[in-house]
Amino acid sequence: MGLAASFSFIVTRPFVNVAFAIEETTVNRILIIVVGLILAPMSSAQEAKEGLFDNNFISLRLARNFPMQRSQKYLGPGYFHPQLFYTHNIDNEFLMGVGLGFKSLRRQPTGDPETDAEEGQELAVLAFSHNSQYVLRLYHPHYLLFGAHMFYLFPSRKAFVPLKRSLEFESEIAAGVSVTFLHRFNHLWLGSLGVQWWRGTKTTRMQAIEAYGELIYEIP
Repeated sequence: MGLAASFSFIVTRPFVNVAFAIEETTVNRILIIVVGLILAPMSSAQEAKEGLFDNNFISLRLARNFPMQRSQKYLGPGYFHPQLFYTHNIDNEFLMGVGLGFKSLRRQPTGDPETDAEEGQELAVLAFSHNSQYVLRLYHPHYLLFGAHMFYLFPSRKAFVPLKRSLEFESEIAAGVSVTFLHRFNHLWLGSLGVQWWRGTKTTRMQAIEAYGELIYEIP
């Protein structure tokens, strides 16, 4: 009996060890698969978020303004003018920036001989702006930006320095909102098309819809 038991133990022990080894390997693989399934979506979401806007931007915008409502009594559509912007990436969902450029409009006759001498001439409104935008991802590489803007407006009779103050329009603070469609070409260059509604807060004589296209460079 003792010899038979010893022989049985010697024969079966290797199979038991193999069975335990197989079971341990299977459990480890299952754990790895479960952890991978949990972490993979989180990792993909994080990579997508981090890959959206990693840095800050400078951009050149070409815009044209079309007066609205009461402004149409005094002003007509202006010329295309460039605007320069610097945008700071806050957290890939919100952007904040500043800009400088002219909002071009054309003078309309008002019946005042002093100001009607400038009829048809450009009213170049120098605008220093501060904006904040919310980023909505459509599908990569397309995004929508919803913006809120504040402006300091300085109406000038020409769009170059030295500026010549307008006789009829005063400096004022303005507010606006915008919607922008943005496309990422590669890791450095983006382009956008958008519309912006803006209006002076002191009077209603300066308000317009601005249509624009923009070339954006992401600072490495």
